[in-house]
Amino acid sequence: ASNGTYGTAERNSIKGEVEARINENDRIASVSKFNKISLLDGSSTGLSLQIGVAGGSSNTLSIGSALTSAVSSQLGLSKILNQFGSAIDASSYISTIDDAIAQVSNQRASIGALQNRLDSTISSLDVKLQNLQSSNSNIKDVDIAEEAANLTKNQILQSASASLLAQANQSPSIALSLI
Repeated sequence: ASNGTYGTAERNSIKGEVEARINENDRIASVSKFNKISLLDGSSTGLSLQIGVAGGSSNTLSIGSALTSAVSSQLGLSKILNQFGSAIDASSYISTIDDAIAQVSNQRASIGALQNRLDSTISSLDVKLQNLQSSNSNIKDVDIAEEAANLTKNQILQSASASLLAQANQSPSIALSLI
């Protein structure tokens, strides 16, 4: 639109396309929700997730700071619709679009960093779960082995006791047979 070869009709056509894209951006920002929580309209800035077993700030991840508004008015895009009167006016909206792109890129970087942190936390919790299950299994295995050893020991003692009792019962009959 900042090209000197465009006339008013062409700039109006470009303005219509830009306006349609801005409206679509606003629509996406207003309908992007997760679990009925708006993500891109700036209303969820106090959102946090519990990422550990206990409460407290060390087990809480604040994600609201990354969920700033992505609507056109917050990105400064709503004012560019008035900048299509001439080639000079149209060239001034390029810096506005660059600023909006930078804001969205920063927001995406913040969300990406939070996603990486969540992935790392999930991996850490998976390792903790595997270690806990392994420890639990080892404890159960030790208990079973100990009880099996106790059973064998008791069976041997019972067998020995039965043998001694049988011999003790035979001793009086041997003594009587000698008399």
